[in-house]
Amino acid sequence: MRKIYSLVLLFTAGALTTAGAADLQDQPQAQDLKAAEDLVKIRKTPDKSGLSLSVAGFEFELSSRETSGEAKGKQPSDSGKYRKRRRSYQSRVASIELGFSQMRGADYSAYPPGTPEFMDMNLGRSIQLGLNLFKAGYGFDREGHVGISSALGIYWNNYVFTDKTVCIGEENGRIEPYTVSGDPKKSKMRNLGLRVPLTLDANLGELFLSLGGFGELDVRSYTKTTSPKKYADLNYTDPLQYGLIGRIGYQGIYVYGNYFLSNMFKSGKGPEGTILTIGLGIGL
Repeated sequence: MRKIYSLVLLFTAGALTTAGAADLQDQPQAQDLKAAEDLVKIRKTPDKSGLSLSVAGFEFELSSRETSGEAKGKQPSDSGKYRKRRRSYQSRVASIELGFSQMRGADYSAYPPGTPEFMDMNLGRSIQLGLNLFKAGYGFDREGHVGISSALGIYWNNYVFTDKTVCIGEENGRIEPYTVSGDPKKSKMRNLGLRVPLTLDANLGELFLSLGGFGELDVRSYTKTTSPKKYADLNYTDPLQYGLIGRIGYQGIYVYGNYFLSNMFKSGKGPEGTILTIGLGIGL
């Protein structure tokens, strides 16, 4: 629009100049000719980036703001693209994560000799399910090669014990194993938590690698046995958990690993041990 406006002004100035010259042919006086020439003037602006039009004492700048910006080396359109691409960085946290868990480094030294390893888990049936409802990401460069990702997720951990005849309960001020009566089909521990991961992402096209950590709040932990069905809350689990995260993937699918650095149970309330989970993340 500014360029069209400038062309209109130039055309008007030319028309005024021609009309003024035609009228002055009938007036031989030199002072009238000079007055007509002073009516319309076109000259360069002081910074020489455009033209200035003067009509009857009114000044018009014929150079657009975009032109003067380019003359000074400014590129507002490129900076706008830069800001837009940084804001649109996509979080590398998947909407759904599904993995298999196992306790590592379980220490039963605080229990009497001969105590069974009651926290031994059935790897194929101990499943973790995570739903990341709120995700966020931020890119550090225009191309999105490096960024950070975070989310707020709900995680269900289903730890199925290898020995289905043994379950755990709270007795004598700590976690103790006990034998399940009847003919149980399953013995397990369940955990529900709120998790916030934070990772640093390295992206090469659609291929990416993420490393970072997470914090988790234990909302509820309990045990369950079947045949007969029985539930029991656990109060000796550590409510604040934290650990490390690693992901490698392509586009919206990745393989991930979570390793808890914190113990599952409060100090002195159960066997020391951490959880390792390996699984698959799928973005939606």
